Amino acid sequence: PPARQRPLHYGDRVVAPRMKRGFYTIMSAQFFSSLADNALFVAAVEMLRTSGAPEWQRAALVPMFALFYVVLAPYVGAAENVATMLDLCTGCGCLGILLAYAYPGADVDAVDISTDALAVAQRNVADYGLAERINLIRSDLFANLSGKSYDLIISNPPYVTAVAMAALPAEYRHEPRLALAGGEDGLDAVRTILEQAPRFLNLGGTLVVEVGHNRP
Repeated sequence: PPARQRPLHYGDRVVAPRMKRGFYTIMSAQFFSSLADNALFVAAVEMLRTSGAPEWQRAALVPMFALFYVVLAPYVGAAENVATMLDLCTGCGCLGILLAYAYPGADVDAVDISTDALAVAQRNVADYGLAERINLIRSDLFANLSGKSYDLIISNPPYVTAVAMAALPAEYRHEPRLALAGGEDGLDAVRTILEQAPRFLNLGGTLVVEVGHNRP
């Protein structure tokens, strides 16, 4: 089908192409224009444009690039100083793909405990032509990463509390429980990441972890 009608692989389902509508509306024209002189942002978007991935998927990632360069980049530092990155709990691989484009000179380890998730990530990584730069690894968090270290670790781990899991809306129940349930207070994986990450960060490295409203 035409590029704009192609799906993004997500588990055994796909994200409907119609969901591309409105991606740009979350960003103002002024916000995007402020990045017009950011060479890294412009280069990343150009690489994405020529990647061969479907147009609507590329449209979905551009606002993420914008947020990355405005919010995260100041903490991470210059792109040339980032050589190794880890996407922990990668799922379908979208954050690992974003990192690979944001830091074109770096390599990414994308880790998940689920073989099903890694199979989906493999398809998406291949679609974006990044198989040589994104290394998919099956691991329970850091368990199989002995000897590795990173300049940047980013993670969107399971962080839904037991109470919230019991009351999940129907649409959320299509997600694998493994990807959502974070224990009684939702912080089981987060605590492990915070405890173990220092051993896997290079000097001056950065750890970024997404946590819900239950953050301490």
